[in-house]
Amino acid sequence: MSDQIWCEKNPEKYTAQKKRAVEAQRLWREQNPDKNAARRKRETELRHLKAVAVDPEFRCRKDRQRWAEQNQDKIKESKRKYQREYARRVRAKDPDYFRREYTKLKANPVKYAETQERIRVWRKAHPKKRTAQLRKYQREWQHVARMKNPESYHERDRRQYIKMKADPVKYAKTLARNRLQKKEHPEKAADHNARRRARAANVEHESVERLVVADRDGWKCRYCDVSLTKKTLTLDHVRPISKGGPHTYANIVAACQSCNFSKHDRGAPSRKTA
Repeated sequence: MSDQIWCEKNPEKYTAQKKRAVEAQRLWREQNPDKNAARRKRETELRHLKAVAVDPEFRCRKDRQRWAEQNQDKIKESKRKYQREYARRVRAKDPDYFRREYTKLKANPVKYAETQERIRVWRKAHPKKRTAQLRKYQREWQHVARMKNPESYHERDRRQYIKMKADPVKYAKTLARNRLQKKEHPEKAADHNARRRARAANVEHESVERLVVADRDGWKCRYCDVSLTKKTLTLDHVRPISKGGPHTYANIVAACQSCNFSKHDRGAPSRKTA
């Protein structure tokens, strides 16, 4: 009697036998995890070799899929980089392109609502990224607007300052917050103060980092060649802001405190010799 005929005539015995075999396999897998992993690896490799024999391109596809699964962060960053570069090229070619696309999107209420909901969900899930996004946009937009209309922005800042000073509680909180920020980030406070003076003098300015300037100048004073440390490092404007010099990397050098303070707003001090 063949096995198939026996199974048909004895279905209950066949089912019980099958359950015992499945249970025995489960117990073996639990007792021999290393052997089971090696067995599954051999089976996977065998299936892979059979698939390659049928389709030579199968290996390349599997390798790409494996790499994609292991490098999700790189793929996301690459997509973001491409999107930024694409947006930059489109804006350069057609400045009103995204405005037209936004108008089209807003004309479709259902699609517009879905997009707004997706944006709200992302902002709620990534509050820090959203804050950094807003700050970057505000800095860029305000910088451009201030360069175009410096007088109107100075007047607006003045009005806001007078309004804030009229409220003693709010004014005290703002001063305390500013003092704390200056204490925690003295380098940023110094750069902010320099950019404020440059705006007041209506000259070109940009954000300048002390360590970048120090690395560029080899951690040596540009005037006397003395070695500098983080404590003795100061930044000096070759052409002072008061004389029309810009607050940019091209006009800033690393200097020791002695040379910087002796220079003040005059020309570069005489080079010291040994």
